[in-house]
Amino acid sequence: MKNNHISALQELFYNALSMQWDSIDRLPASGSDRIYFRIRYKQNKSLLGVYNPHIAENRCFIEYAQHFSEKNLNTPCIIAVDASSLYYLVEDISSVDLFSSLTYANKNKDWNIQTLSLIKDSLRALVNIQIEGDKGLNYKVAYPVPEFDIRSVKWDFNYFKYYLLKPKGISFDELQLEKDFETFAQWLTTNHIEAFMFRDFQSRNVLIKESKPYFIDFQGGRKGPVAYDLVSFLWQVSANIPASIKEELIDFYLVELGRKVDIDTHDFKSKLPGFVIFRLMQVMGAYGYRGLYERKPHFLKSLQPSFCALNDFLQNHKLPILLPELERILMLLALEGKVVKNDSNRLNIQVCSFSYLKSGIPKDSSPNGGGHVFDCRFLPNPGRIDQYKSQNGTDSEVIQYLENQKEVHKFIDSAFKIIDASVENYLERNFTNLMISFGCTGGQHRSVYSAERTFEHLKEKYDVDISIEHVMKDHWISNH
Repeated sequence: MKNNHISALQELFYNALSMQWDSIDRLPASGSDRIYFRIRYKQNKSLLGVYNPHIAENRCFIEYAQHFSEKNLNTPCIIAVDASSLYYLVEDISSVDLFSSLTYANKNKDWNIQTLSLIKDSLRALVNIQIEGDKGLNYKVAYPVPEFDIRSVKWDFNYFKYYLLKPKGISFDELQLEKDFETFAQWLTTNHIEAFMFRDFQSRNVLIKESKPYFIDFQGGRKGPVAYDLVSFLWQVSANIPASIKEELIDFYLVELGRKVDIDTHDFKSKLPGFVIFRLMQVMGAYGYRGLYERKPHFLKSLQPSFCALNDFLQNHKLPILLPELERILMLLALEGKVVKNDSNRLNIQVCSFSYLKSGIPKDSSPNGGGHVFDCRFLPNPGRIDQYKSQNGTDSEVIQYLENQKEVHKFIDSAFKIIDASVENYLERNFTNLMISFGCTGGQHRSVYSAERTFEHLKEKYDVDISIEHVMKDHWISNH
């Protein structure tokens, strides 16, 4: 398939520039289905070749880019498009994005004048593309919808509910939450300054060339509230812009916006918290889908910082409208961020026993997305012996029975070797979470015994924070 892409791009390149390229290299994959290639020609010149199977998305990006180029806005130029609209060539702006500058500023606690200047130039350019780009823009080609409406808002709410709340096992009043969603959606889509809404305006989509910002990945743009883009940028979780700088940048943005349209700055600022909450819900829903549902480690790891960001925000802001059930849920998620944020850098190990039959493998609430899962079902089962059925893996008679079995000793020794290697590596690398789970058929005898042995072993051998949980404890068969 790769060769097919290269052949198609080679033909498109030759037809557009009447020459052969010097080289073509596939760029690292992103979160989308788009495949990017960097094409080099005439020694130091380059452009990007793009393949995307979603034709409607391609046509939207291409028409938007052509419109913005005609208005001299900060976006790349389209060089050529093939007849199928599956492939196109676009200007190669830069390999340097604004996120790199923000990462450096965070790491070194150095939000200097140069970095702030880049951010302000980006916000000034944002205002231009929002207001000037909106004029005469053909929203009929918008992908997937032409405007920020109640329907599209509810899509994001459903991601939040079905890919974050439900997989995490957070209980909620379905009817009341839906009422809150209705109220919130109405508020988000009513009485705001609207123009071109970039939709994914964040620092990774701002490329820097000769100290000037350029924008990419605007194919999700639509007619909508301009405040959404400001919030997406300033509250980008991984950018971690300090609160004091956020305030300065909000004021700067409002001055620039005020040059283009009439605004009530007090009203605009009072509505920002609503958009921040919505954006964080959207991000958590997307991370939940990629992390909790698709089990992609990068997105799973990104969930916890979003809980921390939510916790930080709710400590100083309130929802602009009454949303009781949603607010309760948000406070629960914020609490997860608070717990993790207040932890030290010590390694936290969680040991669990569970039942494959009745509970399934426990989910890891830490950013790591899981750890070791050991299957104990092949070991001799005390639960099949009448005198042990009402006991569990913490009872002395069951312990004695299992420790008389050679298979159990081999299993425990092998498990300890794997676990010890992980713990020592995690300690060396300053990791903070490790989950170790043991499962058997009923979650009462073999898995409980193994978890207890592991808990005691780690407690004696390592200076770590360790806890143990028997998932099926309340359901153990007992004579009492």
